[in-house]
Amino acid sequence: MRRRRIIWEGGEEMWRLRTLGGLAIEPGEPAAAVAARRRPLAVLALLAASGERGLSREKVVALLWPESDEEHGRNSLSQALAALRRGLAGPDPVQGGPELRLNTLAISSDVGDFERAIAAGEFERAVAVYRGPFLDGFLLNGGDDIERWAAGQRRRLHDMHVAAIERLARNAEERSEQGVAYSWWQRLAELEPARSSAARGVMRGLALRGDRAGALRYYRRHEEIVREELDAAPDPAVSTLAASLRSEPSAPSIAVMPLADDYLGEGLAAEMTNALRIAGLRVVGPGVTRALAARELDARSIGDQLGVANVLLGSVQRDGERLRITMGLVSAADGSLVWGEKYDRDIGDVFAVQDDIAHNVAAQLRVTLTGETRTTLVHRDTRDPEAHALYLQGLYQWNRRTAQTMHLAIDLFQRAISRDSNYARAYAGISMAYVVLAVYTDVPIDETRARAVDAARRALSIDGTLAEAHAALGLAYTYEFKNALAEQSFTAALAFDPDCATAHFWYALLLGHLGRHDEAIREVRLAHSLEPASLAIQNGIVEELFYARRYAEADAVSRAIMALDSSFQLGRIFRARVLIELRELDEAIAILERLSEEPSIRSAEKLGVLAYAYARAGRTRSARAALGRLSTDPLLSTSGEIAIALDLLGDRDSAVAMLCRAVGQHDQRVIAGGRSEPYDRLRTDPRVAALFTEIESANTVGRPSDL
Repeated sequence: MRRRRIIWEGGEEMWRLRTLGGLAIEPGEPAAAVAARRRPLAVLALLAASGERGLSREKVVALLWPESDEEHGRNSLSQALAALRRGLAGPDPVQGGPELRLNTLAISSDVGDFERAIAAGEFERAVAVYRGPFLDGFLLNGGDDIERWAAGQRRRLHDMHVAAIERLARNAEERSEQGVAYSWWQRLAELEPARSSAARGVMRGLALRGDRAGALRYYRRHEEIVREELDAAPDPAVSTLAASLRSEPSAPSIAVMPLADDYLGEGLAAEMTNALRIAGLRVVGPGVTRALAARELDARSIGDQLGVANVLLGSVQRDGERLRITMGLVSAADGSLVWGEKYDRDIGDVFAVQDDIAHNVAAQLRVTLTGETRTTLVHRDTRDPEAHALYLQGLYQWNRRTAQTMHLAIDLFQRAISRDSNYARAYAGISMAYVVLAVYTDVPIDETRARAVDAARRALSIDGTLAEAHAALGLAYTYEFKNALAEQSFTAALAFDPDCATAHFWYALLLGHLGRHDEAIREVRLAHSLEPASLAIQNGIVEELFYARRYAEADAVSRAIMALDSSFQLGRIFRARVLIELRELDEAIAILERLSEEPSIRSAEKLGVLAYAYARAGRTRSARAALGRLSTDPLLSTSGEIAIALDLLGDRDSAVAMLCRAVGQHDQRVIAGGRSEPYDRLRTDPRVAALFTEIESANTVGRPSDL
């Protein structure tokens, strides 16, 4: 059998045995003959789990051929080893002698990588390697001894995996990275729901997020699980934590549901959310409630899922210059109507209606308003109701995140400004659209970034408290390598609005660029908790996990995104990136080939990633053909992905030149992902190392020098 060559790190990639989550040899196609024979595969699995210790021939025979006599057993083992040598061309995959071992120069294994990472204290890497139970679903059919051996290995490796996750959670707590800790505790609880340390960690995380009701609900579920599985009461430490949470007073809580599935319904609900937060309530807004609204749950179910005591429901219709709004405040405890009102008003009264609703809700929940909040809770950015409606339409389109909707959003924001030239939020909307436009379509990056900066500065000259404008400026500064100024802008954005999901999301990109991966993941996960319906933010989690080389986690989140919307293009290209690093090259290439024919996503990015995937698979001609499809315009045919593809194809000088051009044009993916694994090889070049040292410094304040 002829082995397909896969070029990596300048040489030939060895075979890889995957035992965690199944049993397979990668790459799969050339190893099909081995994969079809279970006993040779089982030999490899035995030796992989035995590590450097190895196993005697007698032990292997006893486990896999227990019914055979010594001579027939040895012959069967010899035949299995010969099948491995024939099927896996290259160096012998098994080292002989008294003890049999895997030849690590010919074949690597995930279980070996996992155990080495644990021994080195590299717990994140270990967790990323662990993709499921040892030999999951693979039946050895050897006898009781082999089944007992497999079960023992499965339990041992599972316990190591669980201990690694708990160590990561505790390490994050020690660093005061509570968001990161919470995510690890959640993973631990999913694996072992009866584990008391996991229950305490999840409850603490929910309480720190202001969701004490959710923490207590979790305690009740944990209590049921412990009684059912262990026939025991919860650990006293868990019960004590629950008791302390019950005794603490909490602010009134409310979920604001979208008033309609359109720009007006979602926009007005978002503004109501801000007004009620100003009033001092703990509010879960439409970014979270949108998914529940689609499921048509009742108030009690919504309250139970979101950990709130009240739900604000309603509807809105526009008929020419008239608005018809119906609102109801419902108790989540029993579903009773606490307060309700109908409004049939001129569209020019929209702000007054929102303010009236907010004051009525605050009064019903016995919130004491002080200072300016006694008179107004709704911030009026414009006196023109049509400008306001255009702004809400623009925001609705911006959130859809395609090339077409980005251009449409810009047009709507500009039309709003044409009606009110001092409409700060509309300028902020323009800046938010332009700063990410080059991600979705072929436009000159520097030109659109400059427009974003101008619009953000105009917005802030009118209203210096707009978090969205500070965030857009922060992202633009990140692209300009003005890392210190970017940090200042994001800090300002989150000071003015700690619940601005976009600010948390874009701040994560800066943190990843600076190598602060744990913080980046914490920020983007916080953004997702604020806007869980946003596929772009959820994909941001994939992005930051990918940059941090936590591929198993990135794979899980990516799968969830594809389950929600398999057409989401930004999600698909990052799905392909993750699959490449997981060595699922055929699937990655299939995704990228389809994506390369579709509009949206910058051509230099998607063709560059496709060329890189081809190069990883050893398909040199296809890689060069993909690069040949690039535009002849240097402003539209430059990206870091092209650079790493060229380097993998053996053209280091062209790769360095391309990377320098990409940095000079402020390519977003170089800036956000320059520390990711695909760049490792190229970063060994002194020219590239010097360039990255310059642009990745936390104190960098401008464009790096030319190389």
